[in-house]
Amino acid sequence: MFCPHCGSQQPEGSKFCAVCGRELQAPAAQATAQAPVVQVPAAQASTAQVPTSQAPATQSAPSAARTFPTAPTAHAQAGKALGRRSAVMVFAAVLALVFMFQAWFSFPFVNKFLNAAVASGAGGFTGMETAIVQSVSPSVTMPELFTLGNTVGSIADAGAQQVSLYSSYGATDSSLLQMQQMVSTFGTVSLVTKVLFALWVICIVALVVGVALRLFRGFDAVLFFALAGTAVVALVCTIGSFVLGGIVEGLISDMASYSSSSSSVNLTMSLLSPFMAPAYGAVVTIVLGAAGTLSSLVLKD
Repeated sequence: MFCPHCGSQQPEGSKFCAVCGRELQAPAAQATAQAPVVQVPAAQASTAQVPTSQAPATQSAPSAARTFPTAPTAHAQAGKALGRRSAVMVFAAVLALVFMFQAWFSFPFVNKFLNAAVASGAGGFTGMETAIVQSVSPSVTMPELFTLGNTVGSIADAGAQQVSLYSSYGATDSSLLQMQQMVSTFGTVSLVTKVLFALWVICIVALVVGVALRLFRGFDAVLFFALAGTAVVALVCTIGSFVLGGIVEGLISDMASYSSSSSSVNLTMSLLSPFMAPAYGAVVTIVLGAAGTLSSLVLKD
């Protein structure tokens, strides 16, 4: 071993240096005793402080992430919730859809014709035939009216061809004028039925879309305008039924004027006088559309 002070070599196990006389083991023992104090506690302290300082930051992240899913859920529940105002609007729209497929137009003259035929015994109406005649319904739905309008339009087209043919031969008698008037009237009736049917289809689409938006999105502006538009269209169809009836009655009146002495024409004119009228489907649809529109203005959710 060597002396740490003077560097001279000394025998192993010596406590004092034979040259300088100083202790040989005291400095080494002090260095060994101080080594754990300087290195080990400092390293442990630095290692123990790292997770303690980072723990709060790591735990705060999940709490912030858990707040995001609650917003869409609340929005979906709000869109499905129906208050008193929205419930009345949806209920009125659904009922309006049902009654839009019921009879919107009626032909009172049909019953008059059938009753007159049964009363006079024309055509041998007895027993079962009389019951069948009396069970005939004079009311039609909007699609059925559209089909009738197409039929009337086809008749008008065929009549127009006949008028053109007679005119090419130079015919100018009263029968040709009567046919021209009939063609014009039938064309007008066909056009009116097509316009009414188009408005009817638009109302159905608007009601379905409005109900869907209110139930699944909580948006009721489309439903409001759909109800108001449906009430207006039903009212227009109601007025249009009287207009169409007046057009046909005017045609029958003109036909009667050409042969005023014919009793059969006068009888036909009296039977056709109530030609067309609104049916219960159109009337109820007007009430439902108006009620749904007013409820959206008066009631609150």
